[in-house]
Amino acid sequence: MTDPFAKFQIEHLSPSSLNMYIEQPAFWLMKYLYRDTFKDVVGPSAWRGNAVEAGVDMWLMTQPPKRNLSACISAAMARYEMDAQGDLSDDVEKERKNVSLILQQAIEALADEPVPDARQVEINLWLDGIEVPVQGFIDYVWPDKCLDLKTTLRMPSEVPGSHARQVSTYTAAKGRPCGLLYVTPTKHKYQHIVDVDTHLAYLAKQAKAVRNLLWVCDNREQVAKFFLPDLDHYWFKRDEAKAAANAIWR
Repeated sequence: MTDPFAKFQIEHLSPSSLNMYIEQPAFWLMKYLYRDTFKDVVGPSAWRGNAVEAGVDMWLMTQPPKRNLSACISAAMARYEMDAQGDLSDDVEKERKNVSLILQQAIEALADEPVPDARQVEINLWLDGIEVPVQGFIDYVWPDKCLDLKTTLRMPSEVPGSHARQVSTYTAAKGRPCGLLYVTPTKHKYQHIVDVDTHLAYLAKQAKAVRNLLWVCDNREQVAKFFLPDLDHYWFKRDEAKAAANAIWR
C-alpha cells in the first residue's frame, strides 16, 4: 500500500492532531489508532468553551440593533448545562461561574462586528507529499478576515505555536488573514499571525513525521513500540486514559 494513512484508516489530519503528536505521541496513538477501544472525553473547560461560543454565536448572528446580552448569556448557560448534566463538582462549578464573565468579555471585543458570512466553516488544506488533507473548522468568517475564539482562564503572554499553526492553516486555506481572540473572565486580546509561511512549514514537517512513522509500521502494535506514555501528563489524568495506556503498554 502506497498510502500509509489509508493503512490506518486515517482520512484526514488536523492542526490539533498534529500538535498532539508532537506534545504527547503516546496519547495521539491512543486517540487516533486505538479509537475503537479508547474514547477521549472532554471535560468542564471544553464545556465552557462550547458555552461561550454559543453565546457569541447568538450575538454575532443577530442583526444589530437587536443583539441582546441577556439572551446571549442565557443561551450560553443553557449550552453549559446541556453538557454538565447537573454536575456540581468543584471543577464543573468553577467553569460554570466563568461562562458569563468570559462571554461578556468576548461580546465587548466583538460588539461592533457585523454578522459574519458563516460560522464553523470547514477547510481542507493539502500539503505536498501528504495523501490526506489537514482539516479544520474556522469559528467565524467575514469577507476580509476570519477569527478563531479561544477561551482561557489565563491570558497567554504570546501566541502558542500550536495556535499559530492552527490559524495559519485557516489563512492559507481561505486566502484571507485569520486572527485569534483570547478571552478570559477579566480581559480580552486580539492576536494577528504574521509569519504564516514559517508556521505552515513546521506544520508540514509534523505531517511528514506522522507519515514516516505510519509508513514503516504495519499495525498499531508496532507503532506503540516507538512510544511510552507520560502518565503524569494531564491528558492521562482520567482513569479511562490510564487504563487504556496500561492495556497498550503492559
